[in-house]
Amino acid sequence: MLNSAWFRFSLFLMSVGLGLGLAQVTRATSSEPQAYGQNLVAQYELPLEAIERYADMAAGRVANEARRKGSRFADASPWVGPDERVREGHNPYTVVFTVRGTARAADEVFAQWQAGWEVDEPLGARLEVLTAVPDTTTTTARAGTSVTLTASSDRISFRGIRTVAPKMGLVQMRNLHIEDVQVQVWSGSAPITWPTLPVPSIALLILAAAFLLFSVVRRNAEPRSAAPAFAASPVQRFKRSEFPTTSSELAAMPKPAAQGGSAPIRASGIDIAL
Repeated sequence: MLNSAWFRFSLFLMSVGLGLGLAQVTRATSSEPQAYGQNLVAQYELPLEAIERYADMAAGRVANEARRKGSRFADASPWVGPDERVREGHNPYTVVFTVRGTARAADEVFAQWQAGWEVDEPLGARLEVLTAVPDTTTTTARAGTSVTLTASSDRISFRGIRTVAPKMGLVQMRNLHIEDVQVQVWSGSAPITWPTLPVPSIALLILAAAFLLFSVVRRNAEPRSAAPAFAASPVQRFKRSEFPTTSSELAAMPKPAAQGGSAPIRASGIDIAL
């Protein structure tokens, strides 16, 4: 069946349909914003003071800042958002931030951030939770190119009902002039979205399936030869062999009637019925 022209043609149509469908799905989903959870809990714009401070940090003009005791943030003065009430049934929670700006030169643009939470604890204590954030990088062809970098923190789950605040700090940055920073808080797991194929791709796939079914039916309808699948091997019959004898040997064999007598003398009398 693999050598059939109908079968090869159906495979060709199927590959073309899938190729067109993947191209359409890629173009459709590339411009759509990505969902990092089921619900967007909050969205913030960082103030201008924080953005100017990031520029000073990148230029090395911020040093010897007082750091809070026990803090694991590299940024001595990270941005802390408003308090939010979180629930156990809405876990997990994710901090997402998008940085927009321009490249200072035609080179690699790199930024490394830290994100986390400040969580209220009993007796008025404030606990700092630091989560991992992947580095963001891109390459520009010329200076002044618009750049958008997006990163998200690890998902974290809270017990019960808590009061928390998102937290964000800069570690290092190269070749980037920041113009805008947006922070989002998402709750729940991100839904799985299945891509939808365009109508031309679906039509080609249906046509390919029809040609494939036609080739299978046509293959089964062809007459088949009645020759057996294998030739039966002849059955060997084994014959019993006897010892060879001659006529002289047969004559020498005793005969019971000739040697013992058929009417002995001592065997006389009358039988009496019991």
